[in-house]
Amino acid sequence: MGILLASAQLEADATGVLTGLVTGAVQGAVLSSPFTELARSQGMRPLLDMRELAIPLVALNITSTRGQLERDPDLLRRFLMGYVEGLQYTRDHPAETVESIVRGTRTDNRADAETGYRLYSADWSPWPSEAAIQTVLNNVDVPGASTARPAELIDDRLLRDRERSGWLAEH
Repeated sequence: MGILLASAQLEADATGVLTGLVTGAVQGAVLSSPFTELARSQGMRPLLDMRELAIPLVALNITSTRGQLERDPDLLRRFLMGYVEGLQYTRDHPAETVESIVRGTRTDNRADAETGYRLYSADWSPWPSEAAIQTVLNNVDVPGASTARPAELIDDRLLRDRERSGWLAEH
């Protein structure tokens, strides 16, 4: 008898999770593209497509401590700029990005990687989402989470500074 896997950590080893699903070692798993397409090609059926629920989720995010931001804002500014440039590169170079997805997911199926790129590339943004943070706060058992306000948890001053300078519009 298999088990059901449902953890955000599974994405780190999605290839192994998919293998467990296909071999019957597990009965269900949480997967994202391109692994969902690979599972379908192996005869698996989706029980639920989370995209259809349109739940705001924290996916790509940059997190640091307030202390680090105070100690070394220049380091974090440079990191953020590199991150934004990387996002822009993915938009400007879809073929190279898809190739990176192929390598990163260790698949030979370029069509699945292209599907993943098409489905998610529009969502790649450096801006934090209050709605997504609220989803997390609504679903964690942490003291104070139910009364926390997402806006109070976000410090996007480095990004706003880049926006005011005009740099962000160029990227």
